[in-house]
Amino acid sequence: MTDRCRELLDRELELYDRDYAVACGGGKKAKDSGRPIFLESEGSGRAVLLMHGYLSGPAEVRPFAEFLHSKGFTVYVPRLPGHGTVPEDLLTRSWEEWYDASRRGYDIVKECAPDVIAAGFSMGAVLAILNASRYPDDFRAVISVSAPLRMKGLGL
Repeated sequence: MTDRCRELLDRELELYDRDYAVACGGGKKAKDSGRPIFLESEGSGRAVLLMHGYLSGPAEVRPFAEFLHSKGFTVYVPRLPGHGTVPEDLLTRSWEEWYDASRRGYDIVKECAPDVIAAGFSMGAVLAILNASRYPDDFRAVISVSAPLRMKGLGL
């Protein structure tokens, strides 16, 4: 892992710890359920930015992340703001925050591998498609699982 990758990843973990402390001060939810996941496959040159769905968290896509990692991919699952804490945390969040988190996730995996695949489930699939449509040169492929056909309020 490069120093830059470690710096970016540490910043994301700090953001999660801060959000968790604010939203879950009383320990209402297991802390690991929302913690971003990073699985490095040194030297493979291939990475997957994997985004979880709405009302979900990184832990819910861990089995798929581990499968991809077992096939030689570096995998990063960002925690989308408002998720992985308590449902009330979503009340103050926007899709733009989720998109920003996905872009920061791209910065992390790009530090590890030149070939990046955008992947996601449900709302995470929308983020994968949005990333690839806005920055087509950043991604080798897109994996979209159960993306909604229509979404209101994205201003797209």
